[in-house]
Amino acid sequence: MENTTTSSSARDVKSNLKRRKQLDVLAYCLPVEPNQAPAPTSVPEIRICDQYGDLSLDSTILPLARALILLDDEMIKRVQRFYQKRNLSVDEARRTKMVPLVNDCIEIKRQWKEINSGKCEFTHLYMRRKWLIPIWAESLRIIKEALAGNQTSNRSQKQTHYEQILHRCDTLANDVKDHMLDIAREGLLDPEVLSSIQGRWLRLDGILNWYYDLHKREADEPEQRWLRISPTWREMQSLIQHHEAMTKGEKEQIQTQPAGNARDGSKPAAAVSLVENQRFSAFILWSSFFTCAAISTASFAIGYGRSLHLPGNADDPDFWFLIQASCVQVLGLTVSALIERRRGSLSSWRWCLPTAIAGACAIGSIPLYVFVPKEWSTFLSTITGATQTFMALQYFLL
Repeated sequence: MENTTTSSSARDVKSNLKRRKQLDVLAYCLPVEPNQAPAPTSVPEIRICDQYGDLSLDSTILPLARALILLDDEMIKRVQRFYQKRNLSVDEARRTKMVPLVNDCIEIKRQWKEINSGKCEFTHLYMRRKWLIPIWAESLRIIKEALAGNQTSNRSQKQTHYEQILHRCDTLANDVKDHMLDIAREGLLDPEVLSSIQGRWLRLDGILNWYYDLHKREADEPEQRWLRISPTWREMQSLIQHHEAMTKGEKEQIQTQPAGNARDGSKPAAAVSLVENQRFSAFILWSSFFTCAAISTASFAIGYGRSLHLPGNADDPDFWFLIQASCVQVLGLTVSALIERRRGSLSSWRWCLPTAIAGACAIGSIPLYVFVPKEWSTFLSTITGATQTFMALQYFLL
C-alpha cells in the first residue's frame, strides 16, 4: 500500500512538471500587444537613439532635434492609430504593405521613450538620415483622405479632428523654424541636416497648399478655418541664408530696431527685402537666359542659311572636337547635379530636369553629326550650353 502511494506521488510530480513546461512555452509564444514594442534582438534599421553604438548628437543641435521629434511624433501617431483600427476600411493589400511601416513607428516610439526618460541620447543619424520620410508620406496621405471626404454629419466631425491635427503640425513646424534659425545664426546648420528637414517640409507645404485650395473651391467655406503660421520651404531657405550671412554688426542693428519694425508672425521684416532681392535675381536669371536663347537662335538661323546641309563623318576634326566638348559638358553637369543634390537649396525639378535635358542633348549631338546635316548637331550643343547656363545662374542667383 505504501509503495502504491509513493508511485502515485511521483507520477503527480512528473505531471505537474510537464504541465508547467507547457505553460512556459505557451506564455513565451504569446503575441506582443499592438502598442507594445518587442524587445529588439538586433540593431534596428531606424535608430534615433545612441544605445546601439552610434555617435551622439551634438549638444548645439539638441533643441532642434527635440522640436523635430515632436513633429515626427504627430506623423507616427497618425500611421500607428490608423492601421491598428480593427474596423479599418482599406484593402488588405495596402494594410499588409504597411505592416513594416507600423513596426517602424512602434520602434521609433520605444526609442523616443528611452531618450525622454534620460536613459540615452539622440544619435547624429536622426538629424541626417531620411528614414522617416515614408512615415510622413503615409501619414499625410491618411490626413488628405480624411479631409477630402464628403461633407456628412459624421465625416464633418472627423474632418474637424484632422484639421486640428494639421494645425498642430503647422504650429510645431513653426517651432522647428525658430530652432533652425538659432542654429543658422551660429553657422552650425549642416547641409545633411538641412536636406533631411527639407524632405519633411516640402511634404507639409504640399498638403497645406492642397488644404487651402480645397477650401477655396468649397462654396460653404469662403475662408480658411486658420491661417498658416509656418513659412514655406522657399521662405525658410531665404531666412536661413540671411541668418547665416548676417554679420555681428547687422545683428546689433536688428536688435536695436524699434518694436514697430519687428518681424510679424510668419513673415519677418528682413524677409520682405529678401523677397524683393529674389524677384530681382529671378529677373536677371530669365533675362540672361532669353538673351542667350535669342542670340543663339539668330546665329543658328544665319548659319543654317549658309550651310551645305551635309552630314559629317568620323574622320572630320570637328567630330572629335564635338566629342571632347560633349564629354566636358556631361562631366560639368554631373558635378553640378551632385553638388545641388547634397546642398538641397533648389527643388528637385529645378535641377533634375535641366540636367536630364542638357545631358541628353550633349550625348545626342555626337551621332547626329554623322547621320544628319551637321547643323542639327550644333543646334543640340547650343541647347546644352543654354541649359547649363540656366542651371549655373540658378545656383548663384536663387
